[in-house]
Amino acid sequence: MLSLVFVLAASLLVPRAVLGQVVGEPAGFGSAATGGGDVDPVTPSTTDEYGISSLQGMSSDLLHRLVSYLTDAEPRVILVTKTFDFTGLEGSTTESGCRPSSNTCGDAGQDAINAANNWCGDSPSVTVTYDNAAQSPIMVKSNKSLVGVGSAGVLKGKGLKLQGVENVIIQNIHITDLNPQYIWLVYLRSTKVGANSQQGR
Repeated sequence: MLSLVFVLAASLLVPRAVLGQVVGEPAGFGSAATGGGDVDPVTPSTTDEYGISSLQGMSSDLLHRLVSYLTDAEPRVILVTKTFDFTGLEGSTTESGCRPSSNTCGDAGQDAINAANNWCGDSPSVTVTYDNAAQSPIMVKSNKSLVGVGSAGVLKGKGLKLQGVENVIIQNIHITDLNPQYIWLVYLRSTKVGANSQQGR
């Protein structure tokens, strides 16, 4: 059973895929993972008319077909052959963040988005403006293989979240531009996700 809360909020590079197929064998607790299995691979187009309200309750009217493949109940082998750019699709938010003690450069340094648990604490308040897409990751369902083809598989501006799901393989996917100008809460809390998993805040 793959049981995890998995927010990808930094660049991620895992072993390369060749010809759009999963490469290698899962190890450790993940050794039984098959992802989408032997179903016919799908390659999402750039955009399609999937209303956000019918998928994840997001605010944008259109979202990449990729989201529908990752969030439906069907086993899927999903090939990513291009950059999927989510930046700007869900608007932006301006609110109070903070200037943590680690920012010794003032306006030229890295301020922080305050998390729901008041991560900022007593740090001095500053105004931050950030892209909403990065703060609402795609809720991946069970029985999925997400495979980048060559070096082309990129998710820009949005990460992935796996919670209460099982049998998911993510390989050769780069995740970038998740409000990198700010510090914000990033965590990977996991159990039984394979020999190379890490735990942290």
